[in-house]
Amino acid sequence: MRYLRTAWHLLGVDFTFSAIIFAVAARTPSPELWLIVHVTAARYAAYELGWLLSVALHHRNVLRAPQWLLLTAIAGCAWLG
Repeated sequence: MRYLRTAWHLLGVDFTFSAIIFAVAARTPSPELWLIVHVTAARYAAYELGWLLSVALHHRNVLRAPQWLLLTAIAGCAWLG
């Protein structure tokens, strides 16, 4: 449980920095920022897979910890622009 709590809080810090990146990219679109946004989307997709696998292996019920749905939504929205 401590591992999941720590991972979630570290992800919260990452959410903060990613929100800043997304806000800057929305205000001043440039090719370099879109590359950073796509890398961030791919990172969130990797987080989602890691979280889903971790929950599936340890808890066997992925609906009890549905944070992976939020990560999937963020990755999809960021990738689509």
